[in-house]
Amino acid sequence: MKKADCKFNKSIKSSKGFSLIELLIVVTIIGILAAISVINIFAAKRSANTSSAAAMMRLIHGTQASYSAGVGNGNFATPQGLFSEEYIDGALAAATNPTPTMPSKGGNPAPTQRPKNGYSFNFSNPGPTQYNIVARPTIQAGVGTTGDKAFYIDESGVLRATTTPTDVPDSNSAPLN
Repeated sequence: MKKADCKFNKSIKSSKGFSLIELLIVVTIIGILAAISVINIFAAKRSANTSSAAAMMRLIHGTQASYSAGVGNGNFATPQGLFSEEYIDGALAAATNPTPTMPSKGGNPAPTQRPKNGYSFNFSNPGPTQYNIVARPTIQAGVGTTGDKAFYIDESGVLRATTTPTDVPDSNSAPLN
């Protein structure tokens, strides 16, 4: 019996560590979990960009109202006017189209055009007492899509949105609550 016990103890001692198959299974599981988390990270980033764009549209509407009531004497401003009078900062001004080309009254240099949180903001002033702004994701399709919706706002202050980033929003788009 002692010989059998010795053989049994030797086999237990020699089975230390993991086999190659066990290690491959663990690595595969970790890879699958990493792939799932990356997809969720992209979705969270898109959602955050979309929320930020909606907030920027409301901010721009507020700055237009302030500009009109103040230095605009009843007229709305272009992005250059809002930036020059420092109603918007350089980061938001850089995301507008047309992008301001002159420095602000406070001495801030003209911004270099670049999106803000994955969105660009296109201004249109059909008349001095009218404006409309369209915010669209800079990348509208694929894995790297920078937003889930496109937005529209005008002097009425009603923020409107599309259901997809590729649709072009206008005054007939569904209003956001």
